[in-house]
Amino acid sequence: MQPLPPELLALLQEQETELHRWWQLPPDRLALLLHDDFVEVGLSGTIHDKAVLLRPALAHPAVHTSSFSAEMLTADSALIRYRSWQLAADGSMQRQALRSSIWLQGPTGWQLRFHQGTAIVNLA
Repeated sequence: MQPLPPELLALLQEQETELHRWWQLPPDRLALLLHDDFVEVGLSGTIHDKAVLLRPALAHPAVHTSSFSAEMLTADSALIRYRSWQLAADGSMQRQALRSSIWLQGPTGWQLRFHQGTAIVNLA
Protein backbone atom coordinates (compact mmCIF):
# COMPACT_ATOMS: atom_id res chain seq x y z
CA MET A 1 0.00 0.00 0.00
CA GLN A 2 1.17 3.51 -0.78
CA PRO A 3 0.85 6.68 1.30
CA LEU A 4 -1.69 9.24 0.16
CA PRO A 5 -0.44 12.32 -1.66
CA PRO A 6 -0.46 15.24 0.86
CA GLU A 7 -3.26 17.09 -0.95
CA LEU A 8 -5.50 14.01 -0.88
CA LEU A 9 -4.77 13.40 2.80
CA ALA A 10 -5.71 17.04 3.53
CA LEU A 11 -8.97 16.69 1.56
CA LEU A 12 -10.02 13.43 3.20
CA GLN A 13 -9.07 14.69 6.66
CA GLU A 14 -11.19 17.80 6.06
CA GLN A 15 -14.15 15.75 4.85
CA GLU A 16 -13.77 13.27 7.72
CA THR A 17 -13.84 16.03 10.34
CA GLU A 18 -16.72 17.76 8.53
CA LEU A 19 -18.72 14.57 9.08
CA HIS A 20 -18.13 14.85 12.84
CA ARG A 21 -20.86 17.52 12.68
CA TRP A 22 -23.12 15.52 10.34
CA TRP A 23 -26.34 16.74 12.01
CA GLN A 24 -25.42 20.35 11.05
CA LEU A 25 -24.73 19.62 7.38
CA PRO A 26 -27.30 20.36 4.69
CA PRO A 27 -28.84 17.05 3.53
CA ASP A 28 -27.45 17.48 0.00
CA ARG A 29 -23.90 17.94 1.34
CA LEU A 30 -24.23 14.92 3.61
CA ALA A 31 -25.62 12.85 0.74
CA LEU A 32 -22.63 13.86 -1.38
CA LEU A 33 -20.07 12.90 1.30
CA LEU A 34 -21.61 9.50 2.09
CA HIS A 35 -21.48 6.63 -0.39
CA ASP A 36 -24.89 5.09 -1.13
CA ASP A 37 -23.68 1.86 0.55
CA PHE A 38 -22.24 3.67 3.59
CA VAL A 39 -22.05 1.65 6.82
CA GLU A 40 -20.78 2.77 10.21
CA VAL A 41 -20.04 0.68 13.29
CA GLY A 42 -20.23 3.17 16.15
CA LEU A 43 -18.43 3.14 19.51
CA SER A 44 -21.42 1.38 21.05
CA GLY A 45 -21.38 -1.32 18.38
CA THR A 46 -24.51 0.10 16.78
CA ILE A 47 -24.58 -0.15 12.99
CA HIS A 48 -25.80 2.88 11.02
CA ASP A 49 -26.39 3.39 7.32
CA LYS A 50 -26.75 6.44 5.12
CA ALA A 51 -30.53 6.65 5.62
CA VAL A 52 -30.09 6.95 9.40
CA LEU A 53 -27.66 9.84 9.08
CA LEU A 54 -29.89 11.68 6.61
CA ARG A 55 -32.63 11.93 9.26
CA PRO A 56 -32.73 15.07 11.42
CA ALA A 57 -30.83 14.63 14.70
CA LEU A 58 -30.00 16.49 17.87
CA ALA A 59 -26.57 18.04 18.36
CA HIS A 60 -23.74 15.92 19.72
CA PRO A 61 -20.63 16.92 21.71
CA ALA A 62 -17.67 18.23 19.73
CA VAL A 63 -15.21 15.60 18.50
CA HIS A 64 -11.48 16.35 18.60
CA THR A 65 -9.01 14.41 16.46
CA SER A 66 -5.29 13.74 16.13
CA SER A 67 -2.75 11.31 14.73
CA PHE A 68 -4.18 10.97 11.23
CA SER A 69 -2.52 8.40 9.01
CA ALA A 70 -3.61 7.18 5.62
CA GLU A 71 -2.73 4.93 2.75
CA MET A 72 -4.05 4.13 -0.67
CA LEU A 73 -5.74 0.73 -0.87
CA THR A 74 -6.27 0.92 -4.63
CA ALA A 75 -6.12 3.74 -7.18
CA ASP A 76 -9.61 4.88 -6.10
CA SER A 77 -9.83 3.85 -2.43
CA ALA A 78 -8.09 5.07 0.70
CA LEU A 79 -7.89 4.04 4.36
CA ILE A 80 -7.79 6.79 7.00
CA ARG A 81 -6.94 6.08 10.66
CA TYR A 82 -6.93 8.50 13.60
CA ARG A 83 -7.72 9.05 17.28
CA SER A 84 -10.70 10.98 18.58
CA TRP A 85 -12.09 12.17 21.88
CA GLN A 86 -14.57 14.50 23.50
CA LEU A 87 -13.68 16.93 26.28
CA ALA A 88 -15.28 16.65 29.72
CA ALA A 89 -16.24 19.81 31.66
CA ASP A 90 -12.91 19.61 33.54
CA GLY A 91 -10.96 19.51 30.26
CA SER A 92 -10.09 15.83 30.47
CA MET A 93 -10.47 13.52 27.50
CA GLN A 94 -13.50 11.25 27.47
CA ARG A 95 -14.91 8.77 24.96
CA GLN A 96 -11.51 8.22 23.41
CA ALA A 97 -11.56 6.09 20.28
CA LEU A 98 -9.49 4.71 17.46
CA ARG A 99 -11.23 5.37 14.16
CA SER A 100 -10.88 3.91 10.68
CA SER A 101 -12.57 5.00 7.47
CA ILE A 102 -12.56 3.75 3.91
CA TRP A 103 -13.10 6.41 1.26
CA LEU A 104 -13.93 5.66 -2.39
CA GLN A 105 -13.43 8.00 -5.31
CA GLY A 106 -16.44 8.19 -7.60
CA PRO A 107 -17.89 10.51 -10.24
CA THR A 108 -18.84 13.14 -7.64
CA GLY A 109 -15.58 12.97 -5.67
CA TRP A 110 -14.43 11.08 -2.60
CA GLN A 111 -17.19 9.47 -0.53
CA LEU A 112 -17.13 7.70 2.82
CA ARG A 113 -18.00 4.02 2.32
CA PHE A 114 -17.20 2.55 5.76
CA HIS A 115 -16.40 3.95 9.20
CA GLN A 116 -15.67 2.28 12.51
CA GLY A 117 -14.99 3.72 15.93
CA THR A 118 -13.42 1.49 18.58
CA ALA A 119 -13.50 2.73 22.17
CA ILE A 120 -10.18 3.02 23.97
CA VAL A 121 -10.70 1.48 27.38
CA ASN A 122 -8.34 2.56 30.15
CA LEU A 123 -7.72 -0.47 32.33
CA ALA A 124 -5.86 1.36 35.10
